[in-house]
Amino acid sequence: MESSPPGQSVENPASGRGTSSPNPGMFRLLRGVWTKRELVKAFVVRDLKSRYVGSAMGFFWSVVVPFIYLFVFMVVFSLLLKSRWTDGARPQDTALFMLVGILSWHAFAETLSRATNCLVEHANLIQKVVFPAEILPAFLTVSSIVNMLIGLPIVVVGTYVFADKVPGIAYLALPILIVLQGLFTLGLGYFLSAMNLFLRDTYHVIGVLTLVWMFGTPIFYPPTLVNNARVPVPGTAKNVDVWVKHDIGRRRIPLTGKVTVSVDETRRPRRFWEMEADLETYSPEVREFLEPNERDDRPREAMPDAIPPESLDSYVTVSGVLHRREVAEQRDTMSLGLLLEVNPMFWLINSYRRVLMFGEWPRWRLVLRFAIVSLVFLAIGSRFFARHQRRFADLL
Repeated sequence: MESSPPGQSVENPASGRGTSSPNPGMFRLLRGVWTKRELVKAFVVRDLKSRYVGSAMGFFWSVVVPFIYLFVFMVVFSLLLKSRWTDGARPQDTALFMLVGILSWHAFAETLSRATNCLVEHANLIQKVVFPAEILPAFLTVSSIVNMLIGLPIVVVGTYVFADKVPGIAYLALPILIVLQGLFTLGLGYFLSAMNLFLRDTYHVIGVLTLVWMFGTPIFYPPTLVNNARVPVPGTAKNVDVWVKHDIGRRRIPLTGKVTVSVDETRRPRRFWEMEADLETYSPEVREFLEPNERDDRPREAMPDAIPPESLDSYVTVSGVLHRREVAEQRDTMSLGLLLEVNPMFWLINSYRRVLMFGEWPRWRLVLRFAIVSLVFLAIGSRFFARHQRRFADLL
């Protein structure tokens, strides 16, 4: 048996993968995708055509579907829940904000869903011929992005018509964002497609997680709602005194004292209450509530049940309303804005909106952060895919 020359790998007919490659992973898969780019192109064209085969409107559905989503979520979030990006935002502004998020998210979520199950769906190709499995998540990623690009001109026209903004130099950032979106999605696609062969529940789990991720991303509501929302921090509980409005209208006990009535023909009768106790022992707030006042003829004998007079310091009046002191548990809070800081899809959608809606350059800090995360996910996903690629035929 002849041995292979040093530095070369032996091809596995079942997967097209070298078994002795010293560094299987991102570069080998990307190189394989690039060398077979014509095959990728053919798969993309076939996929785009198969979406609308027999359809009267054809590719026009790529525009109609996002608008259907837009209509549904506009009714729910904008009309029913009264969600607005800013106080003065018009309905058409809110619609454009949502549409940008829907287009980019739909391309991302569609790729994840289809890529997760792509190896299972193309099992006949992987099992019977020498087929480069690495092109499957790649062509699905490209197909979804092309589908997204069909709808982007609608946003450009909308911003021109409703906001009087024309495309500017900031649009040069769009290719960068699109490429980074492709790399990020491709990395997740490689990882999930291989994982689904080991655990077929992955396909179902990713559908639920994608839905949760979607509503955790400011697509249909402004990011300020997340930044302003606060949640308690565990382990920071402490007891504090709070004043709670207290209604004593139906629960009265008489305090020691007497009531006299002064009758004057020119005025209605007035009641005066004298308390047989030393008011100096009470706080100023309590004295204000108890002391007779000619301008205030409220019945002063009213106090809560089971509260003895010596506990009156637990009550104060605020604008004539009695409040009771209570001990309540209080926790430190933190903003949910932290979720936006760790959400790569928020970074991407925020960048798209700045370019398409305002004609401004994206925040390069977010773009750089998204680029790093995309490369990390691509490296992890492609390496996991390549490491197990020779087992795909057996797992299928």
